[in-house]
Parts: sequence; C-alpha cells; structure tokens
Amino acid sequence: MIEGIAMSIDRQKALVAAKEDGSSPSCVRSLPSSAFRRAMSSTTRQLLQEFFETPLAKSARYNLSASAGEPMTREQLLALEEGVAASMLETSLDYPRRHGSAALVDAIAGHYQGVNDDGVAVTSGLDDALGLLFLALVKPGERVVVLTPSYPPHLLLPHSRGAHVVPWEARPENDWVPDLDELRELVKPKTRLVLVTFPQNPTGFMPGQSYVDTLVEILRERETLLISDEIYSGLPHESSKGVNNLSDHYEHAVTMHGLSKTYGLPGLRVGWIVSRDLGVMWRIRKERELFNCYVAPPVDFLARLALRHEGTILNR
Repeated sequence: MIEGIAMSIDRQKALVAAKEDGSSPSCVRSLPSSAFRRAMSSTTRQLLQEFFETPLAKSARYNLSASAGEPMTREQLLALEEGVAASMLETSLDYPRRHGSAALVDAIAGHYQGVNDDGVAVTSGLDDALGLLFLALVKPGERVVVLTPSYPPHLLLPHSRGAHVVPWEARPENDWVPDLDELRELVKPKTRLVLVTFPQNPTGFMPGQSYVDTLVEILRERETLLISDEIYSGLPHESSKGVNNLSDHYEHAVTMHGLSKTYGLPGLRVGWIVSRDLGVMWRIRKERELFNCYVAPPVDFLARLALRHEGTILNR
C-alpha cells in the first residue's frame, strides 16, 4: 500500500516538475514527453485494471479492496421500486431540459445545505466536471494548489489552462494528514483555488470538524476558492467520523460528487457540481451550455431512481 502511494507521489512530482525544465505550461502537449510519460504511465487505475484481469483476481470469491461499490445492473436498479420498469418504457426521448430534469436537480440539491437549483450543474461523470471547472474558473498564470497524492487529472487539467500548479503534499511521516500550516504558506496572492479530495485518494484521509474549520479559516482570509472532490464520500465505513459536503461549511466551496464510485453506477456517467456561490455556479453553468448541458432522459430516470433508493444501494 505504502509503496503504491509512493509510486503515485513520484509520478505526480514528475508532472509538477515538468515546468521547471523550460517548457511552456500553456497546454498539456507542451510538457516534455519523458515527464508526461512518467506522470501518466502505470497509474493506479491502470495497475488495478491490469490486476483485475489476471486469473488470480478473477478466481477470488470476495473483493475486499475495491475503490468503488460493486456495479449494479439495470435489472437490479429497476427492481428497487415496483412498477418503475414500466414507467421507464414511457420515458420521452424528446430533447431534455437543460442541466437535467427538475426532479434530478432537486434530488441532488437536497443532499446539501442552502443549495438551490441554480447551485447545481449535472455533468457526465466527474472527469467532465473537472474539465468544466478548470475551463470556467482558471486563467493562465493563476496559482492552483492541489492536495497530493491525487487523481492525475487534478494536476494535468490546471496545467492545460496554463496555471501554476503547486502540490500540497500529504506525507507518511505525518500519517498522511495534510499540514495546514504548510497550506498557509502555499496560498499566496494570485492563488485562484485549492483542490482537495476527501476521502483522499489513495490515502483514505478524512478531515474532522476542527480540521475543516481551520481549512476554511485559511481560505476565507485569503478569499480563495475551495474545490472538494468527494466522489468517494460514503464509501469507507469510517467516513461517518469525518466531515462530508464541504460546500455546507464554506460559502466559496465547490463540491463534486457522482454515482460512479459509492453507488456502483459508473455506466450512467452522472456527476454533479454543487456550490452556494452562485457567481461561481453561473460561470460553470454558462460554460456548460457551450458544449452539452443535457442529460439523456433514460439516464436521468435511472439517476433519480438511484437517489431515491440511496440507502438501499449504499447498504448493499
């Protein structure tokens, strides 16, 4: 486990260091090819995919170390509610409402405090959400602080916008607890945002209330956005001991979540961005409208069904 995390850290350091050899940061393609390969080759996801294809992995009766819920079938999902299969067959395939149906947006907003429909943007999974966030919120030359080790696109995407990416490293000698005093030093003028993942991938760190209070205090003093990738929220059993939904705790926090990991529904490709900062959300939603701001009606239907039966799905 520790060795795997160390490998991830080394690859991400290589990515961040790529700027230092004189290459232009204006786009991902400007990164030196060797640094890019080191950063992206043999990622945790690729290693896991390769492992799960081995005869040894396929012969196992139980999977005790997955980073996502067991995927559901459409039949299993429809079986959660009597008569719902017939209702799905009646779903119109006309052009859908922008940004998802009102029922889906309301269901998502209901998971957060003080969030209305204008504070929700439905996306095609979190990869889509991440790209949308950096496109809408980050300009070339701005400073972005990223908690590492992390999902590689957390580093690559701000690089692609020409941002100056600064790693905020969680270290094994500190039991993988990110140092808030270090963050105080990292958040300098022109720092546009700080990006965290809670529960952190791959360390599993979850912040307590006092930790979150201090984190928010630091960012509020510096008028800095907080982006919280919470795709693993609810997955670990110990998550109840930590703080979820950071948008509930900071008025300038932007939370990302979705159905892929915790719910075991990655095939639906449904994610969302939520914030009480309606100025930020206006920019995100307007950027979304330049591309594809629709959710396919059958997908919308199944996503609403999953959220209605969230307790049953999470307790499988």
